[in-house]
Order: sequence, then C-alpha cells, then structure tokens
Amino acid sequence: MTEEQLRDYYETKTDKLLTELCIPRYFKGFSYLKEAIVGVLCDSRFPGYVGRSIYAPIAERGGTTVPRVERDIRHAVAAAWEKGSVTLLRDHFGRDVGTAAPRPSNTRFIRAAVKAIGAFYARDTKLTSNRT
Repeated sequence: MTEEQLRDYYETKTDKLLTELCIPRYFKGFSYLKEAIVGVLCDSRFPGYVGRSIYAPIAERGGTTVPRVERDIRHAVAAAWEKGSVTLLRDHFGRDVGTAAPRPSNTRFIRAAVKAIGAFYARDTKLTSNRT
C-alpha cells in the first residue's frame, strides 16, 4: 500500500469512527480530530506522542489559534461522550461510559481513536493477506 493509499485508508476509517461516535461533521472539532488522528498515524510533522503540541500544526493549517483548536476538539469529544453509542465508546475507551463517567481528555480520546484505527488496519491487512 502506498503512502497516499494508507493516508486515504486512515482518513476513511477515522471519518467512519467519528461519525459512529455521533460527532456531527459540521463541528470544527470533527475536522480537527480527524486531522489529529490521521496525523499521528501517518504524518511525520506530528509528534510521535499525543499531547498539547499536536494542536499547533492543526491551528496553523486552519488559520486559527491553538486554544480554539483545543476548545473545538473538547466540544466534539463532549458530543461523542453525551450522544455516542455506549457500546462503541466502551469498546474503544474500555471503561464506564455515560453521563456519570468522566469524559476523557482530548489527548486520551485521540490516543484511543489512534489505537482503534490501528486495530482496524491490522485486522484489514490480515484479512487481505489471507485472501491472496
């Protein structure tokens, strides 16, 4: 798989995951989360770890500020936590979910999404190699 194909794969899977988690596409945080997740998975300009420094490249490309990117991602995570599928959230976050459970931080949410997309890729790659 070429780098471009891999990036397309990650973008598609990330888009699907965020949509399944009930984050509206019209939220700016949706696109920022998608960029952060895909960036961590395949872009060397993003840090190898997920932390506050991930917001700066997103803000720069989006022509906005770091606090706005952080706030918009936090808003999207809150939407997923409040309206998303409890089963899907539990599968990816591995703990109690719902209004009583504390919402994960932006960093924890991004890490969990990166882990989930990586697992999708490993599963899909294994399925493809078994067919040949």
